Amino acid sequence: MSLLLFKSNIFLALLLIVSISCSQNVEIDSSEIKNPSIAWKISFVPGLGQLYNEKYIKFATLTSAHIFSIKKYTSLSKQGNITKRNTWGWWVIGLYFYGILDAYVDAQLSSFPSKVKKDSTNLKTNQVNTLEMKKN
Repeated sequence: MSLLLFKSNIFLALLLIVSISCSQNVEIDSSEIKNPSIAWKISFVPGLGQLYNEKYIKFATLTSAHIFSIKKYTSLSKQGNITKRNTWGWWVIGLYFYGILDAYVDAQLSSFPSKVKKDSTNLKTNQVNTLEMKKN
């Protein structure tokens, strides 16, 4: 039974890692910048913050991990296994607050990719112009 619990914890950890690593990079117009205040408020319903930020892979991963952990918690509650039930209860709480924090941070960084792209393009252009001036 402890091997099963260990495997399910590994599974949830891998889901979280995949969720973090699968962020979607999209060039964003300044009119599409997300409001962080709205993002964290609507993320009190698990997954809605990720939908607001248009992070569909994170939404699916986080929601399925949340549902899985709630099911494990309720099944262990019925069995009377308090220690494992409490472990899954902490997973439920942790995933809930992770979803709120993730939605807020994604909304804060919604304009970041376009700024980086503009700055790096200007930097490359300036470097090329400087090199051409040195050659002449």
